[in-house]
Amino acid sequence: VRSGAASAMAKLGLANKELSNDEGEVMGLLQVAVELLNENDDEVMGDKDANKKAKQFLEKNKKKNSSTTTTSTTVERGIELLSYLASKTQVKEELTHGFRSSSILKAPKATSSQTALERLVELSCTSSPSLAASYGLATIFSLLAVSAETLRKEAFEGKEITAEQYDELQNLGKTEEEK
Repeated sequence: VRSGAASAMAKLGLANKELSNDEGEVMGLLQVAVELLNENDDEVMGDKDANKKAKQFLEKNKKKNSSTTTTSTTVERGIELLSYLASKTQVKEELTHGFRSSSILKAPKATSSQTALERLVELSCTSSPSLAASYGLATIFSLLAVSAETLRKEAFEGKEITAEQYDELQNLGKTEEEK
C-alpha cells in the first residue's frame, strides 16, 4: 500500500508545477523512492505465510490466464518513481553524487553503505526484473547520462529557430510581473 501511495503522490506532485519545482517536495519523493528500492517485499507484507500464499495464487492464476499480470513489487514502484524524478536536474545531481536514504530499511542485499545508484546497478545486473522494471531502469540510466541542456539543443536541431531565439520570443510575451 505504501509503495502505491508513494507512486500516486509522485505522479500527482510532478503534474503540479508548483510542487514539482519545490526542492523539498522533490527531495522527499527521492527519499521515498530510494527507500522503496531497498525494501524487502517479504518485510513489507509482514506475514511471510500470507506472502507465500499470495505468490502461489498469482502463479496459479497466471497459468490459467495467459494475459500478463498487473501486480508490481515494491522495488518496481521505487523504479517507477525514480523514472519520473530522474528528469529533474537536482535529482540527477543527487543520484550521481552518491545519494543514500537517511532511513534505509533493512533489506538483505541492500545495505546502508549502498548508494541509490549502486542499488540501481545491482537491480539491473543481478535480478531478473520485469519488462516494466527493465524499461524504468533503462529510462533512469538514459536520463542520468544526458543533461537538460543537451536535450534542449537536440530538440532545436534542424528547426528554423534556435534555442536562444525561442527564449527571446518567450521573454517578449511575458508581462513585467512575470519577469
